[in-house]
Amino acid sequence: MKVLVIDNEEFLAENLCNYITKFGAIKIQYVTSVKEALAVITQQKFDLIVSDLKLSNCQNDDWLLEIGSISPA
Repeated sequence: MKVLVIDNEEFLAENLCNYITKFGAIKIQYVTSVKEALAVITQQKFDLIVSDLKLSNCQNDDWLLEIGSISPA
């Protein structure tokens, strides 16, 4: 399983990744901005994306729709 965590608070993202990896063979990566997330998602496929919905570096929720159009599964 491959997981992407999106959170503008690096400390929280890193700790969540560390916690999730304790449960088995999970490849996990985190990014701290919508711009990074969109770049990573266009290059790689993820089974699960976990995100903070109130990212401080984002004005609206259009990025959620953009992620859905890039990676609809």
